[in-house]
Amino acid sequence: VFKKITDSYPDSPVNSQALLGYARSLEASLLEEYEKTLPLWKPYFPLTKFQSGTTEEVLSAFNVVINLYKHSEPAYESMLRTAVIQFYLLNDYEDARRLLEIIVKEAPLSKNSAEAYLELGNLAIIEGKLDEAEKDFSAILNLLSASEGQKNKAIYKLGKVNFYQGQFDEARMNLSKVLGNLKDNSANDAIELTLLLNPQMNDSSNLMIYAQAEFLAEQKKFDEAAASYKKLADNQQAFVLRLISAINYGEMLIAVDNYNDAVSVLESVSSEGEKNIYADKAVYLLGKIHQYGIKNNSKAEEFYQKLLADYPKSIYADDSRTQLLLLQNKPGT
Repeated sequence: VFKKITDSYPDSPVNSQALLGYARSLEASLLEEYEKTLPLWKPYFPLTKFQSGTTEEVLSAFNVVINLYKHSEPAYESMLRTAVIQFYLLNDYEDARRLLEIIVKEAPLSKNSAEAYLELGNLAIIEGKLDEAEKDFSAILNLLSASEGQKNKAIYKLGKVNFYQGQFDEARMNLSKVLGNLKDNSANDAIELTLLLNPQMNDSSNLMIYAQAEFLAEQKKFDEAAASYKKLADNQQAFVLRLISAINYGEMLIAVDNYNDAVSVLESVSSEGEKNIYADKAVYLLGKIHQYGIKNNSKAEEFYQKLLADYPKSIYADDSRTQLLLLQNKPGT
C-alpha cells in the first residue's frame, strides 16, 4: 500500500511518510526473519552478524528517505533505524555510531534524539567505554523531546554504569529515582540491583567482583564473566551474591553452549530448594536447556513439572505451563 502511494502519487505531501512506512514494513519483515535465528530461550547469547539477502533492500529503502528529505523527522528516523540494523544485525559499530552522532548533533529537538543517545550509550558499553556511556545517558535527561519512559531508562542505565565503575553510592542514588514508578520496566530491573547494593548484605570487595562480572556479561565476554561469577559462587562468605552468582554462572555457560556444565551448576542450585531464593529459576533454566539445548523433551517436561509442583507461585510458572503443553502436544512425543 505504501509503495502504491509513492508510485501513483509522486507529488503527494504524504510521500515522505509513505516512503518511511514502506521502509519500516520491509524492516519489520527483516527483523522477524532475524528473530527466528536468535536463541531467545537463552538469558544471554552472542551478537553475531546476520546474513540475509533482504538487509540491503531495507537499508536502501531507508537511504531513499534520508537523501530525499534531508533534515526532516522521517530522515532522522530512517537514520536511527539504519543505525540499529548496523549495530545489532551487521555488528558495524563504526557506521552505526556515525549515524547516531549525526542525529544528536543536527537534531537535538527531534523525537529520535533520545533513542539515538540510548543506542550510543549501549554501543559505548559494548566497547568498554564507560565514561562515554555515562555522557550519552546523561544527555537524555536534558532533552526536551525525551519521554518520561526514556528518561527513566537513561537513569537506570546510568545507575548500571555507576555500578560497573564501582561507584556504588551514585548507583544507589540513580536507581532509587527509577523505583518511584513500579509500572515502568526500568523499575523492575532496578529493584534487584538495589537489593544487592545494600551495604548490610554485601561487602564492597565482593560487590566489585560482581560488578565487573556483570560488565563483562553485558559486553558479551561470557567466558571472562563466567570466571568471576564462579569465584563468587564458590565463596561461602559472599551470602546473597553467592546465590545470584551461581545462577549467573550457569547463564554464562548456557551462552557459550556448554550445556553439560550448566546442568551441573543449576542442579546444584535447585538442590538447595527453599534455602536458595533462585532455586525456581534454576529449575526453569534446566527445563529450557533440555528442551532447546540438549533436546531431551522428556527431561524438559520433568523440570517444568517440578517447577509447577514445588514453586506454583514462581514468576516462571506460566511459561513452564505453556512449554509443558507445547511438549505434550508435539507430534511424535
